[in-house]
Amino acid sequence: MSTQKSPELRPLMLALNIGWQIAIPLVALALIGRYVDTVLRTSPLLFLIGIMVAIIFSSWLVIRTVARVIDTTADTPQTVSKNTDKTKS
Repeated sequence: MSTQKSPELRPLMLALNIGWQIAIPLVALALIGRYVDTVLRTSPLLFLIGIMVAIIFSSWLVIRTVARVIDTTADTPQTVSKNTDKTKS
C-alpha cells in the first residue's frame, strides 16, 4: 500500500480529524467537571464550565486545522477544467 494519502480520502480524513478535535475535549472536560462537581457538591457548575472550556478549546483546534488546510491548498496549483457544455448558444 502506498504511503502517500490519496486525494479521494482527504475530505474524509479532515472530517474525522475535526470530529475527534471536538469530541475528545468535550467528553474529557465534561467528565472531569462532573467528577469534581460530585466531590465538591457544586453540581452542575463545574460540569457546565467544563463544557464551555471544551467548546472554546475545540473551536480553536478546528480553526487552526482549517487554516492549515487553506494554507496548503492555496500553495498547490489548482487544475481548471474546461467547460465542455455545448448546449449554450
